[in-house]
Amino acid sequence: MRSLAGLAASPRPAPALDSLVHPVPLVALTLMLLNDHVLKASYPGWLTGKLSDVAGLMLLPFVLLAGWEVVRIARPGLPAAGPRLAVASVIVAVVAFTAVEVVPIGSDLYRLGMGGAQWPFRALTALVALEPLPGLAPVQVTSDLSDLLTLPAALMVLAVRPWRGLASFNAALR
Repeated sequence: MRSLAGLAASPRPAPALDSLVHPVPLVALTLMLLNDHVLKASYPGWLTGKLSDVAGLMLLPFVLLAGWEVVRIARPGLPAAGPRLAVASVIVAVVAFTAVEVVPIGSDLYRLGMGGAQWPFRALTALVALEPLPGLAPVQVTSDLSDLLTLPAALMVLAVRPWRGLASFNAALR
């Protein structure tokens, strides 16, 4: 087994996050940010609602695969990312998205979780502006069963097959 010190000495950064710099997740992230912070305010409606759903469903399986590879740095005995793990990431993304759209507690957990994830940025902004720290602000969720029509977007990770680029990284962990 190769040590982590050998990985750190590599001239190239660890490729565990390589799947996130593929054009598909980068476009999905850009679309989600642009849509949520510009387009929804300027053009509210059905299309802007679905754009974020498509972008999020395209992005989440890539994030899950990258997260798995980061965990593997500490636990190299875990299986490498590959087609089976990609299918599992699609299933997790689809189940989580469906729970947010269909199950009230799923929606509440999402609202609170995303609000918590945004809080450090809101707190930093307040500190820089010398304002009091803000409280936790749950995000707004508009559940709509037609959002489930966007579920096939999660399959994009299977078309891109980002695990192919992780082969050298996986070999280094053995």
